[in-house]
Amino acid sequence: MSFSRGAWTDEGMYTSQIKNAIINDEVDVKESPCFVISPLFSALNYFPYKFFGWSSRVSRLIVLLGCLLIVSFLFFKYNEIKKLILFLIPLLFFEEHIFHFMHYSLAEMLAIFSIFIGCYFLYRSLVNQQNKNILYSILFFTCSYMFKIQYVYGILIIPVFLFLWFVFQYRLKKQSRSSLKKIAFKFAVSISVSIGFYLALWYFPNKDMIDHVLGHMAESRTIDTEELNAFGVGIDYLLNLKNFFTSSIQSSPLVMMFLLFSVVGFFFLFAVKSSKFFQINFLIAFSWVLLEMHKFSMNYLPTRYLLSVYFSMGLLIVIVICEAIRRFKKGEKKYKLALGFFFFCLVVLIGNNFRELKRSYDTRTFDILLANEYFSQYQFNDRPIMGTWASSLARDAEVVTLPFFENYINHQNILKQFHPKVIIFEEIEENVLINDKINIIAIADSIVEKKIGKYDLKIVWIK
Repeated sequence: MSFSRGAWTDEGMYTSQIKNAIINDEVDVKESPCFVISPLFSALNYFPYKFFGWSSRVSRLIVLLGCLLIVSFLFFKYNEIKKLILFLIPLLFFEEHIFHFMHYSLAEMLAIFSIFIGCYFLYRSLVNQQNKNILYSILFFTCSYMFKIQYVYGILIIPVFLFLWFVFQYRLKKQSRSSLKKIAFKFAVSISVSIGFYLALWYFPNKDMIDHVLGHMAESRTIDTEELNAFGVGIDYLLNLKNFFTSSIQSSPLVMMFLLFSVVGFFFLFAVKSSKFFQINFLIAFSWVLLEMHKFSMNYLPTRYLLSVYFSMGLLIVIVICEAIRRFKKGEKKYKLALGFFFFCLVVLIGNNFRELKRSYDTRTFDILLANEYFSQYQFNDRPIMGTWASSLARDAEVVTLPFFENYINHQNILKQFHPKVIIFEEIEENVLINDKINIIAIADSIVEKKIGKYDLKIVWIK
């Protein structure tokens, strides 16, 4: 819904600081905004990079195997969730956006799967009321925002769900208030410990950099409330929501399916006798979807920010489908209809995904691969390559790569402070160099123009 270079630049940037740390034998949290907002993702890459190198193949396998490990653990360890996972895998993995980002070396999918497993242990904590399930749930919710701080809202699924569950149980007069209050208290203490852990071990030691990064993100990515009154902010939010649903008619049929299955789900919840597994998990998934709606208050909303929206909606769909199949005996007409409708939805998603895959295949380029081959043939004598594109285009080369952003990161005294061997920039980034009083023509040994996808770049080799 917003302009973003996406994985073109971010795959490199979010892994570059660990690569740089291995080359320099030290971590510099201030050289890029990525490490401070995704510390667990960076740490996860360290040992694979150390032993197998930092190629894109290694980086992408880390994400793919991490997600598959979480799914496999749940599938083989807990029988009650096997059917849900069997339906969830094809439904979500054939959703175009999730399919693509599953094999990008970005933190989003690992954070989302951490929320997913946290939600499952939230369910188990209510069913079994064992303290270990509360701890597991909090652990994985904590992992989600340590993978990327933008997912810190995920831990709020717990209080939102407990409130909805309290209202639902109170209405049916099924569970005592004291039992729910006891669980809520344990979760409140655990959430406080989780936040305290983050503050003590990560936020306070890196406070200046984290404040700088989060302040810039908040300023540049949310609706400007100073220029709009409350009514205007509300209108902007509704317009973003409308654009999401209308664009999803073509880009992701999953969203339209979610609207239908939500109605069916609430019918099962209130109009008929449903299983406790469905009641709890439906309200957990619905709580997740509710919290995802905050993203439409942002004026910067690239595809990767919507992945958790698609995932939570897909999870809710599968929970409803599992309950529909459970309600009807095998061989009954209604059972066959429910199963048939699921496969119809699956065919629609597969058809949409393969249509987009064909489009991607027909328009594919090997520009980044060729750029990596280009940079890998040179020696840089301990001088870095600088620019937003640097970490992706020189990913395979043994060279430190540093981004720069206007009025944000590494934008002052570039030549004196960093002594770069190469500067890579687009036309829209040239202001950074102009404001830093850099005369490209005067300092250039040579200038190479390259087209990477749809982006026109200048590669400046410095004397």
